[in-house]
Amino acid sequence: MGNTQEATWRAEYERFLLTLLISARDDGRMLGRQFLPHDGKWQFQAVPYLGDADFGEFDLFQLRRETRQPVLPVTVSVQMEMQSRIRVPFGEARVFTLRAP
Repeated sequence: MGNTQEATWRAEYERFLLTLLISARDDGRMLGRQFLPHDGKWQFQAVPYLGDADFGEFDLFQLRRETRQPVLPVTVSVQMEMQSRIRVPFGEARVFTLRAP
């Protein structure tokens, strides 16, 4: 996920969380969430302007350490989000539909 905006995605997690949010497009329910990359000690890494946040491989539908299989087909949105008292999505959302083979 690339930071194409002018502001750095800062790693000040005592004030807010930066996550990659996976949500259903039809009703907005949260299907998965991935935290901004960190070193193994939960020291999060800031992402500078035009830098990349490499989330690596992850299960798209993992939420609170539990993986759930949604009913297919499902149209999902993948977007960065900042959360403090409220959830604030930002940046470009990638939208795609998953169907059974």
